[in-house]
Amino acid sequence: MKISSLNLLVKSSIKRNVGKNIFFLVFLAFAVVLTTVTVSVMLPFCDNVENKLNNHLYNRMFNVEIPSSTVDTAIKKVNDTHHVQDVYTYLDSMSVSDITGTLESEYTMCSLVHEAAPLIVDGRLFRDDERNVAIVPDNIRDYSQSQRKLKNINGSDLVGKQLTFLTEGDDYTVTVVGTYSLSDPMFTGKQIIIPEQEMKSLNDKIQLENNNSFIDDEQYDGEKKSIFTVLVDNHSNTDDVIENISNQGIDCHKAYKLNFDTASYQVAAVILMIMFALLIVMVFVAVSAFVNNHIKSRTVEIAMYRALGYRSSNIFIILFAEYLVMGIIALAFGLGISLIVLQATVNPYLNEFLGQTIMTMTASITPINLLVMVCTIILIELLACLIATKKTNVIKLMILLQER
Repeated sequence: MKISSLNLLVKSSIKRNVGKNIFFLVFLAFAVVLTTVTVSVMLPFCDNVENKLNNHLYNRMFNVEIPSSTVDTAIKKVNDTHHVQDVYTYLDSMSVSDITGTLESEYTMCSLVHEAAPLIVDGRLFRDDERNVAIVPDNIRDYSQSQRKLKNINGSDLVGKQLTFLTEGDDYTVTVVGTYSLSDPMFTGKQIIIPEQEMKSLNDKIQLENNNSFIDDEQYDGEKKSIFTVLVDNHSNTDDVIENISNQGIDCHKAYKLNFDTASYQVAAVILMIMFALLIVMVFVAVSAFVNNHIKSRTVEIAMYRALGYRSSNIFIILFAEYLVMGIIALAFGLGISLIVLQATVNPYLNEFLGQTIMTMTASITPINLLVMVCTIILIELLACLIATKKTNVIKLMILLQER
């Protein structure tokens, strides 16, 4: 079939059925809006669930305890284990209290775990080589002993100020250089974060004091153990890596837990995928029903095609070309409306409920979303036209004589 002939047939058919085609265009544009909005929310949401929650650092980390006499050998075994990404010395956090009176609750002093990247709200993040500096939560809920009530302290008010903490009997003064967001579930709102080298120095000092105490008391007769943190490349491999390392006689235990309810978001991701699948099925059923109904009103036209020697493949090309043209028009209108809906309603709603969490996201029409939509519309129309073409095989040429 020549392209020029196909163009004439398609134009003629669309013009003859203007009313039905307009109705189809409106329906398909509405379906495009619903599908586009669903895809624009579903894809980034599912990506957040997988990469920000399931594959969070805390879900890829665990500790190993190794006797000091076998550290080098054991660390080599751990590093050689498949899927192990990094192994580093575990730095224990410590409970501290502010003796300047600015903060009255008890807090935890710690350093950032490897690869952690806190969102800095005010000020800056310290450099690795800095000393006596810290970052604090952007919003601190501090319990006032004198007033016997919780008070909210804006972390930004502490930037540039000095705080002195009591740590294991010693004073430790820091200058607050920045505040961090509590959006990441690894943060509890009670952590005073200092550089890793500073935390290591405090750990070494406490360890030395504990060793001296054991020697003085002559009560410790066990072998000293060192603790290391193991980082796995993907959360799905964590349990296998723990099992493999444990089978080599090395003690393993998970010491990190997210301060976050991940189950509800995982359920929401599944619901979004089910909604998208149901929406596609509903659109396919509706489009298929419309095309079949349209074919029933065009029996004479189809019979004439048969009489002229057109085969089923030719009729399919004619039908598919017609609905492809209308699909492209509906897609253009639907995507335009979708942009307005996303910016005016969907994104403000997402920002209100997810903006201050690790799941913060923006729904937009990305090239991937556009590709999904185009492929979905084409596939639906392709299947609907195939089904309709098969049904045209029952149309008899006798219809032409009956009409006369």
